[in-house]
Amino acid sequence: MRGLEKKDWVLVENMLVKTIPKYELVNRVITFGLSSKTRRKLVDLACIRPGMTVLDAGCGPGTLSEMIAERMHEGRLFLLDPLDEMLWQAFRNLMKFDIEVEFVKGLMEDIPLPSDMFDLVVASYSIRDCMDRDRAIAEIKRVLKRGGRLLLLDITRPENGFEKIVSIHMKYFV
Repeated sequence: MRGLEKKDWVLVENMLVKTIPKYELVNRVITFGLSSKTRRKLVDLACIRPGMTVLDAGCGPGTLSEMIAERMHEGRLFLLDPLDEMLWQAFRNLMKFDIEVEFVKGLMEDIPLPSDMFDLVVASYSIRDCMDRDRAIAEIKRVLKRGGRLLLLDITRPENGFEKIVSIHMKYFV
């Protein structure tokens, strides 16, 4: 399962930096208004427990991490993103929580953290932006503890008639 070409990643990176002030609005539009609801569902499925060590891979500005932090009364939350600007915004968004939070700059394809570290890894609207999705999944598997869980939330381009509706929506409304 390949991902983005390197030249495309540069374009995505530039676009992501530009969207930081309106990141959530963009996500709401491209998900037809479902981004918040689906993130809440992901957090419900995560079954956050005290003492967990959690990684938000491709954290962006920390939107999902905030939802996780609201449920973590103790434990460690790591936020991974390749963009300094996203990590800085995530830092600002998570300052209000009284839990241990660490911000890590890096790619999902080469997570700069030890093996067998996390009880839970989540990735929300980020796996699609990887240059090598197979490598990203292998890295996530490496950093998960035995019995740990991975929850992915993303969108994809449909391969049916619905694709035309999505294309029109993206072209004229996004």
